[in-house]
Amino acid sequence: MANGRFESWRGRSDPLFTVGVNVPSEQRAPGPTITIGTSVENLELATLIRVSQAVSSEIVLDNLINTLMRTAIEQAGAERGVLIVPGEGGLRLEAQAAVSGETVRVHVCDQPLISGTLPESVLHYVMRTRESVMLDDAAAQSSFAADPYIQRCRSRSILLLPLLAQAKLTGALYLENSPASGVFGPARVAVVKLLASQAAIALENARLYQDLAEREAKIRRLVDANIVGICMYDLEGRIIQANDAFLHSVQYEREDLGAGRIHWTNLTPREGLERDRQEWFPDCSPWVRYSLLRENVFGRTIAACLY
Repeated sequence: MANGRFESWRGRSDPLFTVGVNVPSEQRAPGPTITIGTSVENLELATLIRVSQAVSSEIVLDNLINTLMRTAIEQAGAERGVLIVPGEGGLRLEAQAAVSGETVRVHVCDQPLISGTLPESVLHYVMRTRESVMLDDAAAQSSFAADPYIQRCRSRSILLLPLLAQAKLTGALYLENSPASGVFGPARVAVVKLLASQAAIALENARLYQDLAEREAKIRRLVDANIVGICMYDLEGRIIQANDAFLHSVQYEREDLGAGRIHWTNLTPREGLERDRQEWFPDCSPWVRYSLLRENVFGRTIAACLY
């Protein structure tokens, strides 16, 4: 059954699966690290574009991980894949994927990496050296054959690549096809390596986007709660957004806000204007700044957000 599924991946006519020619395992010298025999320049342009766009077009983290795992398994002809990322308490399991019939099922998770999920000796080698490892027949002829996972699962074709974003190690992508040997030929590995390089950058960007979205949601909840007055204003001092608690504190109506009649300079005693300019506008940076809990506006505490 497993061999049948592998053959169905291997024999597809989609351009993504027809790049280069697989070299039989007996024509390649076994070894822990891989030298890709097919350069990216020799692969089909359509393949490179589709692989690049597959991950670069996603910005939502879970969607990106799902796309990455599906694309990696399909490109490599793998039956199973695992995405590992560094965490504060050690390595973490970010996602797992496996072929089920004619589909690839992906489970996105965020949990500690437990023993027995994959060959740990191979993983530690990749994380330490930042080099890719490709094994044609891991259980029979590799230097990692004694690994407990390889011995237990009798794993044969294994490919593990580091994810590097600007020389920073952001994770690792593990792919395997246990029933068949010599699955990961040079053309397939070249495409997956391109995918990994794109994914490393895309994952970093998606995590930054997720962090920003979470912070924005927290601020929005604080604004909507009306526990404390909050306003947003531009570099000229015009208040452009405010919650009801703020408007009530400074005794203005929402119509005044919409008409642009509220300025923080009008709400500040004259003797404090210069001090506030230096504190709130130190370099007029275009980036978002947050000024926390401004005091003494009509004797009330008011939080202000500047952008």
